[in-house]
Amino acid sequence: GVGSLTLIDHDTVEATNLPRQTLFSEQDVGISKVEAAKARLTAINSDCDITVMAEPFSAPSSTQLSPALKQAIERADVVLDCTDNTDSRDLINLFCFKLNTPLVSGAAIRFEGQLFVAIPGESRCYACLRTLFESSDLSCVEAGIFSPVVNIVGTYQAMLAMQVLMDFDNIPKNTLMTFDALSHEWRNWKLPKGVDCELCAC
Repeated sequence: GVGSLTLIDHDTVEATNLPRQTLFSEQDVGISKVEAAKARLTAINSDCDITVMAEPFSAPSSTQLSPALKQAIERADVVLDCTDNTDSRDLINLFCFKLNTPLVSGAAIRFEGQLFVAIPGESRCYACLRTLFESSDLSCVEAGIFSPVVNIVGTYQAMLAMQVLMDFDNIPKNTLMTFDALSHEWRNWKLPKGVDCELCAC
């Protein structure tokens, strides 16, 4: 498996998390998410070196980041964005491309999921995708989420991250992958040419 993981989250486990965040149990309620996740993952594979950072992924401005968060991105072979707000997604994308770190973004809301792979120097970034639609500011808690969709997207996101790490076969670059749980369909949407992005110069 993966030799090392860095988990970043400032939140604590709540009972309402449990249906969709299956890494946690009732005994974890009230505990730091990263500490509870580390304990569970260590029980699965004690050989994996797990570092935890119990802080929000945020910045004083759109171009600054704490040294610890910046170092975490810079040292990573791939970043998995599992956040549920636009500001964090934009910030993660910005620094992944500034620091030349591949990014696998996953999101789920209602009965829908989406995945996007961005590799600096090889593909467009998440900001290119964001120019094509208006993101909702609602989280999955506010808008609702069909719990199995989160796990489907998360599993696929992990698979894509492993594929990026191994540089294996056909990585879906410049492609938005969407999942519709009501129709049970996956669809791939190619980003159109001509998107003017200062970050990735695509």
